[in-house]
Amino acid sequence: MPTWSFVLPAGTLSREEKDAIAPKITQIYTDGGLPAFYVHIFFDEYPVGSYYNSGRTPAKSALLTISHVARHFASEKESLAFHEMVDPILRPLFEPKGITWEYNVLLPSQDNWRIDGTVPPTTDNPTVLRQWAERNAAVPA
Repeated sequence: MPTWSFVLPAGTLSREEKDAIAPKITQIYTDGGLPAFYVHIFFDEYPVGSYYNSGRTPAKSALLTISHVARHFASEKESLAFHEMVDPILRPLFEPKGITWEYNVLLPSQDNWRIDGTVPPTTDNPTVLRQWAERNAAVPA
C-alpha cells in the first residue's frame, strides 16, 4: 500500500488540483504492476495556527509523507527513479504558487500489512498480484 499523506494549511490546494494529481500519483504504481486500490492519498488540511514550520505558521508550505508497504526499493537506482517520477507531479503544482514542499519516503515492513484480513500478494507472487490488479480488488485465496 503506497499511502501519500499531504499536510497543508487549509486552502493550499483546490479540489480540482487534488483531483488532477491523484490519478498521476496512482499511475506511478499501476505502471509498476500494483493494483490501483493499493494507492491511498490523503490531504490533511489544518487551519492557520494549527500547523507550524520553523516555529511559525506558514502560509505556503506542504509536507508529504509517502509510505511504501507494498514495494520497497531494491537499489539506490530504483529510489532515485521514484524521486524522478514524484518531482514532475509536485513541482508544477507547488512552485508556481510559491509553496515550499518537503517529502519523505517511509519503507515499513510488510509483516503486519493486511487487506480485508488477507496477506496481500507482493512481487514475489506475480500471478496473484496480477489477478488483484486486474480486478482492482482483493481476491480471496
